[in-house]
Amino acid sequence: MEYSKKIKELKVLQGDKLKLDWENVGNNPSKLFYKWLDIAINYEVIEPQAMVLATADTKGFITSRVLLVRHVDEESNFYFSTSKANPAGEQLSENPNASLNFYWKELSQQIIVSGRVEKCHQTDSIDDFKKRSIGSKSICLVQKQSQLLENIQTMHLAVEETQKELKSNPDLINPNWSLFKVIPDKIEFFQGRKTRMHERLVFTRNSNNEWGRNFIWA
Repeated sequence: MEYSKKIKELKVLQGDKLKLDWENVGNNPSKLFYKWLDIAINYEVIEPQAMVLATADTKGFITSRVLLVRHVDEESNFYFSTSKANPAGEQLSENPNASLNFYWKELSQQIIVSGRVEKCHQTDSIDDFKKRSIGSKSICLVQKQSQLLENIQTMHLAVEETQKELKSNPDLINPNWSLFKVIPDKIEFFQGRKTRMHERLVFTRNSNNEWGRNFIWA
């Protein structure tokens, strides 16, 4: 009960500091995303490119983890990369739908994206892998993500071996590495308010690939 009380007493929505001009947001959610991202960067939000990726298998079992968005194009498609052999990749092969959530607590903002997912061309996936840091490539080349691990030292030794391999062959590629594209049917921009009268704007894409927007209740 002591911790329950502590949790309830914690302050919330401490980032409620922006007055937003909702009348001039336009009809392109990608432009609004980059506008919010620029503001987040200016306010020194920690890792504003980080997002929660949620996927589900055909039985409805959901997994989520934090990844980094790689790109958002002019058509408001969101790109991320991961191994098609890990739990998220396996779920996407069964059920190619996902939700993304950017949460910037420093500004009490969220951007929530939902839609179907497509795997990008293999050359794009290879290019994405090559641009990653040596540390990221090394752990990816071990290809054991989410498998049982006997101890932490075992992981360190395996990564040291792949780093040696990368130094002798910098063009090594994880064959399971994939760049994915989320094609949203809905994107919500959420501004939290201490009054709980949260400001929420939702873009929805119709069958003609055109965006409409509406406010929704807090």
